[in-house]
Amino acid sequence: MPHTGLTRPIADANQPTSFADRIQLALAIADESVLQSLLTDCSPRISPPNAIGTVSATVGIPIASAPPAYGVITFEKIRCVLSRSPDELEQHLYPMGDSDRLHRHFERLTRYESETQTLGHGLSLAESLALLANVGFTPAQTERILTLPYGACHKSWWYTLDADGQIAMPFHRTLWTRPLCDGTFILQYKDRFAQDRPPCFHSQPVSVLVEVLPATERFGEAIAQINRERHALQPDYTILISDRLPSSLEVQAYTRQGMSLILAHDLSLQSEANCQICATGDCPMNGQHSSPVRTCRRFSATIFL
Repeated sequence: MPHTGLTRPIADANQPTSFADRIQLALAIADESVLQSLLTDCSPRISPPNAIGTVSATVGIPIASAPPAYGVITFEKIRCVLSRSPDELEQHLYPMGDSDRLHRHFERLTRYESETQTLGHGLSLAESLALLANVGFTPAQTERILTLPYGACHKSWWYTLDADGQIAMPFHRTLWTRPLCDGTFILQYKDRFAQDRPPCFHSQPVSVLVEVLPATERFGEAIAQINRERHALQPDYTILISDRLPSSLEVQAYTRQGMSLILAHDLSLQSEANCQICATGDCPMNGQHSSPVRTCRRFSATIFL
């Protein structure tokens, strides 16, 4: 029976590794900074660099009644950032220090108030420290927040980020903690803002399906397979990697279907050479566990060419 959809060949140790398998290998071993480049260099771009936090990749995702997906990248999309200093923000708003004018502007910036949000319930001390430090609070601020007396709160200025990852509107946040009898904490907050409610506390998880653009499959078959994967995995975005230059018609078709494209030669999914796993068979360092080589153009080429 003929097979339809994207081909998933079984690798033969005596045969050259396929382009698709090299992409999957590269995703599996790539570090965060390298995966970030995949999100920022595709077209249309998934995210600006300064809006990306932690990044990880999973490969070979099983899908019922279909070949497995090549990979999924999960990253932390930063949507709100802590102001380094309230004084810095006030000086930015009114450098001349007009207190009356500043007060009126503060009222405009805090016109609306959100309901109370629970940031974490039953958090250990270590989890609470890590959570607060991750968003930019200093050790002194973190200690103060976690040792607030009952009824007290910590107030701070934050910014939302726009679609380009640039600082947009400031908003005012009130944060407080509730220690529990078992030594854990409840962290809660409330925002006051001018018009648009901040979308989250700091960041939101985003998933990106990564697929390889087939060279031989027809568009209808390829898009059907990708849509099966998107239906099963429900990713926020989809990236297609190609080892050839797609036609302008293909590019338009895939982007109109909500996908981003990137050429393999524009990538560098391997940040550090590893001779032990390199597929360049004619190199004298190939397969050497103790190789001193850490940067090699041919290693990068073996993944994509």
